[in-house]
Amino acid sequence: MTSMTGFAYREYTGDNIFVSVEIKSYNSKYLDLNVNLPSMISRLENFFRDKVAKTILRGKVEVYIRLREDEPPTDVVVNKEAVKS
Repeated sequence: MTSMTGFAYREYTGDNIFVSVEIKSYNSKYLDLNVNLPSMISRLENFFRDKVAKTILRGKVEVYIRLREDEPPTDVVVNKEAVKS
């Protein structure tokens, strides 16, 4: 028997985006899967559930996915004539 207890964490930072994935698993007789997604990708919950369920057959598994989109820096242009008025 292989242990069902484990932990994994990964981060990705790219152009204006940050993604983190955390997976925790505990011993359990059956597969008890909990997927936590940000609202902007909540429609993908079944996709993630299917991917995990094809790999992990037993245990209590918690999957946390976090996304953050950063606004690209913008240049501010000051109209000096308008400021003088």
